[in-house]
Amino acid sequence: MQNAGNDWQIDREAMRSNLIYSGIRNIVMQDQAVTESMGPIVDHTKEHLARSDIMISRTRRRLLNVARAFAENGTVPPGVDDTEVFWKARAGSFYADAKVDWLDAYQEQLKAAEKRRADFREKYADLITGYDGNVSRLDAGRARIAQLELDVADARAKRDSLQKDLNTIPKTVSIDAAGPQVLIAGQPMGYRARLEAARAPGSGRGVGPGVDAGRRARTAARAGLGASRH
Repeated sequence: MQNAGNDWQIDREAMRSNLIYSGIRNIVMQDQAVTESMGPIVDHTKEHLARSDIMISRTRRRLLNVARAFAENGTVPPGVDDTEVFWKARAGSFYADAKVDWLDAYQEQLKAAEKRRADFREKYADLITGYDGNVSRLDAGRARIAQLELDVADARAKRDSLQKDLNTIPKTVSIDAAGPQVLIAGQPMGYRARLEAARAPGSGRGVGPGVDAGRRARTAARAGLGASRH
């Protein structure tokens, strides 16, 4: 791996034979070597920029002006809110016929790249956020998830409110020897308790026509038995 620790694998023989001017394979690695070899802080007063370096000086000035504007009055740098402006400012490389002007060749390459981009957008339109003003499936899915989260939060709030109301009511069910008990006004009213209450004099509660008829028959039989004994 080419890095500062091995001098980016500079090939001195390639330099002597003029095969590779810098001796470093790969133009990207050449730029990396130049950048890293400058160190973390560069004294630009020792630079000797030529006309071919005008883009470097303009880019530095642009970055400094943008940083100062943001620090002084909060001006948002260009391209932050509209990233589309960067589409035509992109890196790349290609081979072109020496007979063709490089600017013309570049324009053809840019047109081809734009066509590939348009084809990609058309093929995956429903996956691209905000394409043609439509909400993508990803955004729609996120919206549904957000709505579900709101629904769950609302359901939990209702549950907590109901639980709070229930906590103000005595416990409704307990199990003991008398069977399941229902607490009403603090009094157990299970099956047996209700039966006892129905049997109590003055309860005003009947126990059913069949039971009443049986009781009357039993009373009449006892009365007849007592009369015969006398």
